Amino acid sequence: MTICEKLNFMIRCFEDINLAITEMGGIISGGYSSYPNGIRSIYQENIDFGNISEYPSYGTTEQKTAFCLEIKEQIRQAIAEGGIDIPNHTPFDDYADKIRLVESKELNIVTSKLPEAERDVPYLVSLEISGGKPPYTVTISESSRNQLPSYFTLSKNGTISGMADTSAKAATYRIKFQAADSNGNITEKELRLPVKEQSVNFKLLNPYVVYDGEPHKPIIKPVDLSPELIEDIDYRVTLGSDNVSEITNIQLCRVNIIMLNKRYRQSSVSPSMFGIVRATPVINAESFSVSYDGLPHEAVYTITPAKLVHTVTYINQKTNSSTTEPPIEAGTYRVVIATNDKNCIDTTATCTITII
Repeated sequence: MTICEKLNFMIRCFEDINLAITEMGGIISGGYSSYPNGIRSIYQENIDFGNISEYPSYGTTEQKTAFCLEIKEQIRQAIAEGGIDIPNHTPFDDYADKIRLVESKELNIVTSKLPEAERDVPYLVSLEISGGKPPYTVTISESSRNQLPSYFTLSKNGTISGMADTSAKAATYRIKFQAADSNGNITEKELRLPVKEQSVNFKLLNPYVVYDGEPHKPIIKPVDLSPELIEDIDYRVTLGSDNVSEITNIQLCRVNIIMLNKRYRQSSVSPSMFGIVRATPVINAESFSVSYDGLPHEAVYTITPAKLVHTVTYINQKTNSSTTEPPIEAGTYRVVIATNDKNCIDTTATCTITII
């Protein structure tokens, strides 16, 4: 058990003792050093703090306190052995700061996580070493469950360099590094080194299009890669949870990229959503006059987008009657062209038809 683990363990033990004393009506007048008197206030007798080897989870409160005091003394001695002054009367609340001072002097591999290595991407990472007496020498421990992959090298100062080629196996290597200082002190630490397929970022060139009644699909391209690598990448693009390849009506869908070449993996696509937005229709209607010929005369107009759902209504200006059928009889007709399509903003336009 490390010093810090003992410290945290004893703090939890003291919390149990505090609760036990107060539940039994005892009095806690101060910090941890007041706990024995708190116990005496319950039992009114002298307490013998013996040497107990493990925390008595089901023992008496006195036994639990004795155990904590024993652990406290072990921690104090460990701090002293670490070269930090810590008198017997040092308050327990100061122990954490004393431990930090010890740890700052000890030889330590600070690096806690290695970045992942990608195929075909140069890798250069230096392990951070602290404490002890520089210079340091870093090697792979003989007890390491995995050795450094052959395409990487480890320098004496702790720098890992190299590049995983296209044939490199995608795996996570658990490597135990060993650091030694000039005084001969040695420390070890196991770190995980993930080797992954090369990640590819994609850019969505058309995050949205305006509705026009036609099917649309996202336009995607890989970025931050050489032209040679871009040509080598094989992928498929789908949309939404249904994994469709294109959409026609207004909606917003997440872009999914499926890598078909196992040498690469998709990292990100930006923006990540593709959609069709409502159109703002443009209607141009033309007024005109014709001579009666017994034939129906339709309104002359154009609408953009052309495939929008819309209605055309003919209103007889004399009788105020309306119909969707083109007029035949002589008279003046007011024509109203109106969109009623969920894919666009409602828009109207008017014109007149005069049959003489």
